[in-house]
Amino acid sequence: MSVYMQGTVPEHNRTWVYFQVEFACGQQKGDDVPLHFRSHINGETVGFSTFQDGRWGKEEKLMNPFQKGKHFEVLWIIHDFGYQVLVNRNTLCNYSHRIPPQNIRVISIDGNLELQSLSMMGGQVKTHPYDHPVSGGLHPGMAVYIEGTVPKKATRFVMNFLCDEDILLHFNPRFPQQYVVLNTCQSGRWGKEEVHKMPFRKGEHFEAIFIVNEAEYQVLVNGNPFCKFKHRISPQFLKSINFGGNLVLQSMIVVGRKMERNMFFFLDIFLNP
Repeated sequence: MSVYMQGTVPEHNRTWVYFQVEFACGQQKGDDVPLHFRSHINGETVGFSTFQDGRWGKEEKLMNPFQKGKHFEVLWIIHDFGYQVLVNRNTLCNYSHRIPPQNIRVISIDGNLELQSLSMMGGQVKTHPYDHPVSGGLHPGMAVYIEGTVPKKATRFVMNFLCDEDILLHFNPRFPQQYVVLNTCQSGRWGKEEVHKMPFRKGEHFEAIFIVNEAEYQVLVNGNPFCKFKHRISPQFLKSINFGGNLVLQSMIVVGRKMERNMFFFLDIFLNP
């Protein structure tokens, strides 16, 4: 299993720029941190360590691969022996487990960073249902990426873009009818349905991207244009994305959102080698 992250270190006039990533057992101060990663952009090194039973372990330092104003990709691959860390597809280090990765429940990111995406690969999140909070809403130029598998006996699944009780976008593939319904529900009233031919197949993996434009969502399925759906409620009001029905969700990424101070991502799966 692995965790993938991409972002940009912004240009800053300040002399001290850093960001950190923690794979933690909880959100509270004092909870164990199996993997703590910190990069001082102005320095020559990055540091890896573990916090256990109220104490920090020995820090492992390596040459700093990050630069101000530069985009980067980081991949944490979880092996039996530890974490293999790749930066921009080059191996940075191997960090041995000091705490079993199965104990990790939260990934925390803080510091001077514009985060484009964070996703878990190689696991499964079953939706009955599954809710993913989205702070700050959606804006033109952003996108929502989902990756999943449709079970062989599926009848339907649903994805809702939510703002409290309103549904900005209702995306509902219905397999017996072999079509997909898109709609909006505002103040308890459903709008006019838009129906499109089914692009998904039972028992098969898929990727879907919902691109946010000024006037509409543009939907791609497996890299092919599928449909467009005009905004009836502004996507900037989005608060969460909800999944339900017959779907195994491997990944859900909001692309293009900027880093907020001390973001927490709660895991619905265990990180296993």
